[in-house]
Amino acid sequence: MNQDAFGLIFTGENNPYMRDLVLSRAVAAVPFGGRYRCIDFPLSNLVNSGIRNIGLITQRNYHSLMDHLGSGKEWDLNRSKRDGLFFLPPFSTKDNTGVYRGDIDAFHSVMQYVRRSNQKYLILCGSHTLFNTTFDAMIRQHRETGADITIMYNEDSRFFPEEQNRDLRLHFEEDGMTVKELEWNPHHQHSDYRSCEITIMDKDLFDDLGEEADAHGNIDFVREILLPITMEKRVKVMGWRYDGYVARIDSVNTYYMHSMELLDAAPANDLYNMQHPIYTKVKDEFAAT
Repeated sequence: MNQDAFGLIFTGENNPYMRDLVLSRAVAAVPFGGRYRCIDFPLSNLVNSGIRNIGLITQRNYHSLMDHLGSGKEWDLNRSKRDGLFFLPPFSTKDNTGVYRGDIDAFHSVMQYVRRSNQKYLILCGSHTLFNTTFDAMIRQHRETGADITIMYNEDSRFFPEEQNRDLRLHFEEDGMTVKELEWNPHHQHSDYRSCEITIMDKDLFDDLGEEADAHGNIDFVREILLPITMEKRVKVMGWRYDGYVARIDSVNTYYMHSMELLDAAPANDLYNMQHPIYTKVKDEFAAT
């Protein structure tokens, strides 16, 4: 069990390219692969890595997501008194209107949860990049290399410039591990190495970056924080390569494309690798709308 790491999943993405699929629910609650929801994959990856403290940042249309996850029983996250599955919905205060301006605003609003977590390392996850793995090797590399930030990536030459959405591309030094430059939603593709929406860092560093960003009125974590500090060499950023199947559900077109790819045995067997089961809530009734 990874006693030094906890997970934080951001499920509040506002994605216009998903159209009608997200009119009444978050991207994380969109069905995929028949019996699963998108959230099942990052959540199962964390659980299969031995992580038992997981927070979910929500913003809008999250009732379907809460109904699906419940207490986290299907993921064995309802046993611990101190850890478990925590919903972190928006709330209204004098500083927070209840609607996040960007992900920095969302991160800042849940910093109390981050600070009270006993674990040292934070695994920050998105909710629309789906794959099946554990993070043991990634955490081990993060420690051994002395990295400040480690980004999981895969090689993906497919490029949809008309549907740019959270497309983070990595460029490496000659060692093939140290990140020298990042590109965010590039209009022309210069790298086939694309982030899988998984970032590991010390929670104290995450806290410091979040406070600095909020103090300067920043709203986008990648564009206004991660890109500049990488370019300026303020932190040591490393990449961890994943060679398995990756499905990025960031538009109606890619949703259809990846759904059809699961008809082939190779991607289906990789995504549903029984060595790392994907857990879900089974409901013997009609699917929720």
